[in-house]
Amino acid sequence: MLKPVEFKKFYYIFPQSVALIGVKENVMPVAWHTPLSADPPLYGILISPKRFTYELLNRTDGFTVNFLEYKDARLIARTGGVSGRDCDKLKKFEIEYIQAQQVEGVILSRAYGAYECEKYAVQRYGDHLLFVGNIVQVYIKDGVVNEQGVIDEKSVAPIIYFGQDRYITIAPEKIHFISRSAVGSRMLLNGQNRGAVRRFRSSPATPGDGNTVRLTVKILRSFAGNSISPISGRSLSICPIFQIWQRRKRSCLNFRSVHWSRI
Repeated sequence: MLKPVEFKKFYYIFPQSVALIGVKENVMPVAWHTPLSADPPLYGILISPKRFTYELLNRTDGFTVNFLEYKDARLIARTGGVSGRDCDKLKKFEIEYIQAQQVEGVILSRAYGAYECEKYAVQRYGDHLLFVGNIVQVYIKDGVVNEQGVIDEKSVAPIIYFGQDRYITIAPEKIHFISRSAVGSRMLLNGQNRGAVRRFRSSPATPGDGNTVRLTVKILRSFAGNSISPISGRSLSICPIFQIWQRRKRSCLNFRSVHWSRI
């Protein structure tokens, strides 16, 4: 069971993605970084004033964010083990890169994705400073984005930092797709749509009854969401309302004749 403890390094209690931040011709691994806004597209990195990267950020108007894979864990550890004050990391570790187009930074050739960020705001929080960047350019490696427009977990093994020099990655075979709209639709049965279900069950139905079809469409939309169009029979099979309709479809308009893309 959970109990209160003294845990000073609270940030080690959860895994963190690691990225290499590029400022001018220097790179630094950062685990404290996050998207902050979709519109405008803002990205934040937290940097200690002890770091050489902090000095560089104060002398330039932007930075880059490079996302590497688990196979690059050794490189990330190496770049974090020395300071840019003492050596040229790009030369020392033979890192291939290209110059960013719109900011002073580098885009690493081995990255599967990268951002160019113009400096947007800077704010101190405790012992770190939050540098907020406005993303002006995105880079994606060929073949890593799937048909749904997201990174394919079978093509990329992202690097994750688990604290105390421990690096891990994901196991694609353990990934589960759980639709939020589908799970939410089931919960709605216990709330606002229960009345609609009762009305649907008790409403008279005749073959080709337009009212029945419209009511069905309305209820199904409330479960599946208006943004899903067309909705396949497989998608609807998870919805309890669909199962009610299936039992009655002999006396209703045939399911195949409802063109969801036109509703």
